[in-house]
Amino acid sequence: MRRIFAGLLVFVFAFSAHANSDGLKDYINKLTADPQFENASWSVKVVKIKDSKTVAEYNSQQSLIPASIEKLLTTGISIHVLGSDFRFKTCLMYDGQIQDSVLQGNLYIVGGGDPFLGSYRYKQTCPDSVFFVWYSALRQKGISAIEGNIYFDASIFDEEPIPGSWQWEDMGNYYGCGASGLSFHENMYYICFKPSLTEGGAAKILYTKPSINSLAFDNKVTTGPAKSGDNVVIYACPESNTHLLRGTVPLDDPEFLVRGAMPNPAKTCAEFFVKYLQQKKIKISKPVQKMPDFASMRSRRSMLFEYYSYPLSQIITQTNLQSNNMYAECLFKYLGYAEKKVGSYKTGQDAIYSFLKLKSLNSKGLNIEDGSGLSRQNLLTTSFLCSFMQWMKEQDTDDVFYNSLTKASQSANINQQLAGTNGQNTLRYKTGSMKNVRSYAGYMQNSKGEWVCFSIIANNFNAPDTEIRAKLEKLFYHIAKSE
Repeated sequence: MRRIFAGLLVFVFAFSAHANSDGLKDYINKLTADPQFENASWSVKVVKIKDSKTVAEYNSQQSLIPASIEKLLTTGISIHVLGSDFRFKTCLMYDGQIQDSVLQGNLYIVGGGDPFLGSYRYKQTCPDSVFFVWYSALRQKGISAIEGNIYFDASIFDEEPIPGSWQWEDMGNYYGCGASGLSFHENMYYICFKPSLTEGGAAKILYTKPSINSLAFDNKVTTGPAKSGDNVVIYACPESNTHLLRGTVPLDDPEFLVRGAMPNPAKTCAEFFVKYLQQKKIKISKPVQKMPDFASMRSRRSMLFEYYSYPLSQIITQTNLQSNNMYAECLFKYLGYAEKKVGSYKTGQDAIYSFLKLKSLNSKGLNIEDGSGLSRQNLLTTSFLCSFMQWMKEQDTDDVFYNSLTKASQSANINQQLAGTNGQNTLRYKTGSMKNVRSYAGYMQNSKGEWVCFSIIANNFNAPDTEIRAKLEKLFYHIAKSE
């Protein structure tokens, strides 16, 4: 028994002594020899923030598809360009005159790029809350009827809601809804399915929420096994009102919700506001219309009310924690608008590259297509991302960026791996995933209490994502034990 115990002590001591920077390098070497990584392109880099010393790296100059860790670039730059206290502004404007409680002119809903407008996630941003504030503004002006048109104006952004490089199977789904200058309800809607009582049977559509009358469905959805989850793919072009539905919903749910991309968020916002006003006995005589591109109409508009979003710090936090693509795309386009007064994917890209050049952050090996990472044409290197993360940590005096990332405690597996290390309480990270892509980037303190930043990207691996995820996340432990 004593020999066994002594042997265990020797083993523990040897493991502890080895679980330093050399242990991290040994584990990286182990992964490079792993058959599941044989055909993969993958990369890792770990850097000490204080002295820029590279702790470990592998293929750090290789350009790889980053998936959602692309959002770190979008959110980080947004903090520095716009400021953490920045708020998006949506305006109610009018022309004509108000006489005898009647607006003898037009009402305009002018979008400012706010991704939270009408969001179902928060009480203050849900449609009824927003519309009540807007309705109250009309009543304060004494308006009880509108004779003119209700125009929706989303022109702060261009009319390309998504980049051309997004995949067909993503576009109709909620995570592929893109950005609108007048976003509404996170630019998504729910479809409620009633599964069949038997596996393989047709799943019927009960309703959509919010109810959009113009939507039409070609429903091919069937009933899958119990507890099989959401396997529905919605195929739809941007602004198309006809959506093709394929896949399965689980047998064991009497009603099952699936989220889709709203075809025209700006128009839907205006239509729902008109319905709200009519319920409040405001007389509306004409249907909603898109704002014409007439300079003369814009010049005669007067401000009625300015509605402000939550501060950017909160939007950044939700963008990273929820990995919300639509939020990121609104930020991306607004960066373009802030620099060139045109919110588009091209100006968003230009704004990112301009910022990196201004801050002397080398963009070699990068290709930026969008703000969220959904495009498979996005390319980053772990070397660049560590440089960016290091720069952000040095600049982010109020910790908005750091606090927007996931904690170790939010993942049971990672929290357990880091138990007893400095990383357990200091790790903050962002993940990214899509088919054959898994990525991570973040911060933690090493065994000496020194801050390090890290980036890990793997593409085209020969294994289920769950297995690759488990192996890559073991790197967190070795980073925490490094010196």
